[in-house]
Amino acid sequence: MIIDAKRRLPTALPDADVCIVGGGPAGISLALQLERSGVSVLLLESGGERESDRSRDLNRGASDPLDSHEPLEENRRRQWGGTSAAWGGRCIPFDGIDFRERDWVDSSGWPLTRADLEPYYSQAMVLCEAGSMSFDARESLPEAPELLPGLDGDGVVSYVLERWSPPTHFGKRYRKRLAASSSVQVLTNATCTHVQLRPDGTSVDHLVVRNHPGQSIQVRADRFVIAAGGLETARILLASNDVARSGIGDHSGCLGRYYQTHLFGCLTTLELDPGAPRAHVAFDRDTNGVYCRRRIWFTPERQAADQLLNTVFFPVRPPLGATGHRSALFSGVYLAKTLIAALRRPHHAVRVLREEKSAIASHGKVLIRHFPSAIPEMYRAFVGRYVGARRLPAVLPADGLDTYHLQFQAEQVPNAEARVTLGTDCDEFGMRRLVVSPRATAQDIESVVRCHRVLDERLRAAGLGRLRYDEAELRRGVVTSTEHVNSGAHHLGTTRMSDDPTRGVVDGDCRVHGVTNLYAVGGSVMPTSGHANPTLTIVALALRLGEHLASTRTAR
Repeated sequence: MIIDAKRRLPTALPDADVCIVGGGPAGISLALQLERSGVSVLLLESGGERESDRSRDLNRGASDPLDSHEPLEENRRRQWGGTSAAWGGRCIPFDGIDFRERDWVDSSGWPLTRADLEPYYSQAMVLCEAGSMSFDARESLPEAPELLPGLDGDGVVSYVLERWSPPTHFGKRYRKRLAASSSVQVLTNATCTHVQLRPDGTSVDHLVVRNHPGQSIQVRADRFVIAAGGLETARILLASNDVARSGIGDHSGCLGRYYQTHLFGCLTTLELDPGAPRAHVAFDRDTNGVYCRRRIWFTPERQAADQLLNTVFFPVRPPLGATGHRSALFSGVYLAKTLIAALRRPHHAVRVLREEKSAIASHGKVLIRHFPSAIPEMYRAFVGRYVGARRLPAVLPADGLDTYHLQFQAEQVPNAEARVTLGTDCDEFGMRRLVVSPRATAQDIESVVRCHRVLDERLRAAGLGRLRYDEAELRRGVVTSTEHVNSGAHHLGTTRMSDDPTRGVVDGDCRVHGVTNLYAVGGSVMPTSGHANPTLTIVALALRLGEHLASTRTAR
């Protein structure tokens, strides 16, 4: 059953076995897992079927230093389905090394192993509709060309796959099933503003839940799970500070700390030697039609030998404003996005168009000059992006070129000084808004530089080509990206997992240390970030928690 509480909150709700806060991929996956076991569930979602300006405002916050992080409402969705409403669909499991304690990565190590999550990863792939749990191109795509023949060696490999969901909007995909469920009840437009502990602080008594008209109710259950995203989960626990004075779960001082995203950048080009094998950068599709793409990755042995953080590279289209590519398709994308940006903010349109005047003219010339030859490419891109059940994930450069722009996606070191705190401004419910303080380390920056150096050395040794970059400029570019973070919706680490109560907020079963009936699940519990986009692992963790809650349920 799904009830919209926008106008009126129910005055009476049956006590549930489990109450879940958050209707995104984690909360919905958890509810589905519990339903299979006959566990009664109440799921609370702060937003409605679609995001509204009012619900979007609840996500607003600040960054310290100013502008050191993208606006907090930019990469999140407070609505049914959560951020899966805007998800690109990339699915990648964490690597085995991500779970281990590494002597060159402070505060690394999970209380789980990759093997512990393996069965839940397989289930998560089904929920994400991303095909089989196979991420080795040699097994999944044996007939497809290699990314770059001759590259693999010396701990550099290119057979690692990413798989792509259609992408699955969890709210839409699983709405009918949950609406028809006799054991799951969903309340939308129902915002949890407080977790009320009992006076001794060892268990939760109830949640305070509010809606926009200003009504509030108390919600009770046997157990409670906060699955509200990497930022909001920490905010709710920090704000619930009447019994636990610094916030629930902050006994170790870790609550809100160790905030991680990923470092992203496209700061170099891959130049292939004349006569070298040509690269295959296009998406492939497996036997089930799932889009797949290869990545360049460093093996655990090479990471250890060179003290690298887990990092991947992949060829991408030129940066949006670049004009040297002579591609009518890419120039058309640039012009369309610039026009859309101007139309969305008409009061800034003149300034935007003036600032982009030179680039607009250059791209216009490219579009006119090369348009006829690009018609087939544009047609394929349109069909792939907008026709069919599975969307082409991105428009990539053609195979067989001499030069490619190369993007990296890199792990960050867990850093206690990177954190989220409560500010002084409040939202309409009186909850203090978040202040995010991202803090990159010198190790983050130097690891990215070393990864470029290792890849360049491998390309040269294999007689394939080189990376074209100036190391000082590369370092400056990485530093700039750490000073103005765009998280890409990868909000991790703020309620980190550890079986040692002095080193984490939740234990290996996602239970908040010291509170018998409170759990947190999602990106916030991840002690390290790896290189992988987090959604698949978030879903796997939620499924694992669901199995744990079902197996430890006590009879009413």
